[in-house]
Amino acid sequence: MRPSVGLTTSKETCAGEEDGAILLNLVSNQPYTLMWSNGVDVDSAQVSTDHYTISGLSPDNYTIYSDHPIASCTAYSVDVLIESAIPLNLIVDSSDSDLYLLSASGGTAPYSFYVNNELTNSIQPENREYLIEVIDGNGCSTDETL
Repeated sequence: MRPSVGLTTSKETCAGEEDGAILLNLVSNQPYTLMWSNGVDVDSAQVSTDHYTISGLSPDNYTIYSDHPIASCTAYSVDVLIESAIPLNLIVDSSDSDLYLLSASGGTAPYSFYVNNELTNSIQPENREYLIEVIDGNGCSTDETL
């Protein structure tokens, strides 16, 4: 009987975090060894469950080989793509000279905006420097000085 393989992936929480993961569910009545393209090997005798998670992954393609004695070929491979989180971008609308509106793109809504550490979504421009930070629904943040 060929092994049954199920995969679930999770992308990075925030761009650049390298916290993506792959959950592998491999059901087999024969011993097997898993070999990942990033160099991690797992022997089925060392695993007490058919579920195995590899984490701390950056966006990339990963190949999983299963050395299984009954499979039609000696290696079983699956390409898995870990997606990158969408980068968070701050947008300042300065079309009105009396009030700059803040918005964001990328990341995950909802967004919170802080100007000089105060929660707001607009700036009344004065001749001074503003530190603007936007935080998305995942807690990812970016900042800009205006």
